[in-house]
Amino acid sequence: LNQFIGYLHLDHREPLNFYVGLDFHQAWTHGRRDWLYNLKGPEPAGIRHDFLFGIRIGWLFPVNKKSTGTFTYF
Repeated sequence: LNQFIGYLHLDHREPLNFYVGLDFHQAWTHGRRDWLYNLKGPEPAGIRHDFLFGIRIGWLFPVNKKSTGTFTYF
């Protein structure tokens, strides 16, 4: 389960488009191996709750061209 809350800025005049926010991931997992060497035994049974927090920052580049305002007819 992924969740994101943040701010998106889109500027019409300049290519200054970006987003920034907090990112949160949740997972309900369980072990796949019968024996764990670091625990020197089997993994505890049951479902684990794994959480990951982070910051997401991005810069968006516009790919559209500006209109010249003139039209050419053939």
